[in-house]
Amino acid sequence: SYAQEMSKPKHWAKHGGKPSVQALAQMSSGDLTAFMVAVGMKPGHRCKLERHVTTLKATLPTYVCDMKVSNIVVGKDSLGLGKVLGDKKGTNMAFLGDPVTKGIGMYPKAKGVSKAVFVIPKGTPSGAFAGGVGLDDSQRGRMLGKGVQFRIRMMSNKTVVWASNHVSAKGSKQEFLFAWSEEKLGNLVQLEVVCDGLNVNAPAIWIDPRIICGQNDAPKPVVVPEPPMVVQPTPVLPPPGPMPIPFRPAPMPSPIQKLGSGNTYRGPLDGIRNERMVMLQTQEDSAELKELVHLRERVANKKCA
Repeated sequence: SYAQEMSKPKHWAKHGGKPSVQALAQMSSGDLTAFMVAVGMKPGHRCKLERHVTTLKATLPTYVCDMKVSNIVVGKDSLGLGKVLGDKKGTNMAFLGDPVTKGIGMYPKAKGVSKAVFVIPKGTPSGAFAGGVGLDDSQRGRMLGKGVQFRIRMMSNKTVVWASNHVSAKGSKQEFLFAWSEEKLGNLVQLEVVCDGLNVNAPAIWIDPRIICGQNDAPKPVVVPEPPMVVQPTPVLPPPGPMPIPFRPAPMPSPIQKLGSGNTYRGPLDGIRNERMVMLQTQEDSAELKELVHLRERVANKKCA
């Protein structure tokens, strides 16, 4: 009776719409309790189911797309999680016709790196980090240059523990598998897509990256050396020449400058205005001369008297 009640779609509307062991194991403790009450399960049977779910959680893989993500850098649109590629059209990820439901879509950044940091839940049992990489089926034609390269970097020591060969056409899949433990590699993993050219429209996808708990026979991760950074030479500037002489305007002459004796004058103005100023000055001098002659005559008359 429990199995018949649990198979009804109404109980799974919140968890994918259909019953599955994966959805049951991914429920929180509150959702699991509410689910068992909804199907009318007795308290004793609830305890047994909770123990089974705990065992399932320790064996089922933990997918990276379900983890918390931060520090997202993409070259186009947004980061794709689950089955969505991440473009504006809402395209679903697919590889060679098979749908990808637990993938990560990441358009590369032109001549740069697209990346995202994922947090592996603390307390996750050690095991193997596994998955695959490739180009989505929506890729058209062959990419320019070398294509793109996928890299996995552990943020605890900033080292690259896996790097793919360059991928330039769809249909080519590369897989990775190496041992992981929280004690040795930490719980922060950064997925990167490196683009050497202008391939900003390349739909790079991570196919079901996950941690398989309890798989202890995986090979140890090998640190991949990164290519040295190309330092651009500093441009050599020519030696500085002599300092330019600052501009200093010539002092303005007085309106009328008298040159020597007589009634000869020179001013800063030319033409009619200059002649008019000279004429005015000459008239003033004539009036002073007449007054001086008149004064001398008055003094001479006084002496004669």
